[in-house]
Amino acid sequence: MPFDPQITDVPSDQPIRIFLVDDQLIVRRGLAMLFSTEPDLLVCGGAGRAAEAMLKIVPAQPDLVVVDLVLEEGDAFDLITALRRKLPALKILVFSTHREPSFVVRAMRAGADDYIPKDESPQNIIQAIRELTRELVRETVPKRYEELPIPVVAGDVR
Repeated sequence: MPFDPQITDVPSDQPIRIFLVDDQLIVRRGLAMLFSTEPDLLVCGGAGRAAEAMLKIVPAQPDLVVVDLVLEEGDAFDLITALRRKLPALKILVFSTHREPSFVVRAMRAGADDYIPKDESPQNIIQAIRELTRELVRETVPKRYEELPIPVVAGDVR
């Protein structure tokens, strides 16, 4: 049975609402368990496929979506682009095993707000979520990617 947490109505001044998109059930469950230990974080839904995510994200009303770049069905980069166009205020955090600059650049150009490798510490992931949702407008690339050989502009969908 896929992980699909009950969607709850929480006022916007309450916990940060997070939607998880990862093809691996164990990753979605692990992140949900990690976030459940933090009083300001709430998982409001999850999906393993891009099409499923597009159907569930709007009704879930998340503040932030955590997206893996490898999905069972569908292209994660296309999902990020579609989410950015449909929900421009939604924060998008890519959480991936791919550390190569080309993946980071492509995700940022598709519309991701930040990119965290899956081998980062749990505290760094939580910190990235809090930083993203605290900012109203993100005008620069996260500091850890400023030295990439290719210029990156958050939200650039070339």
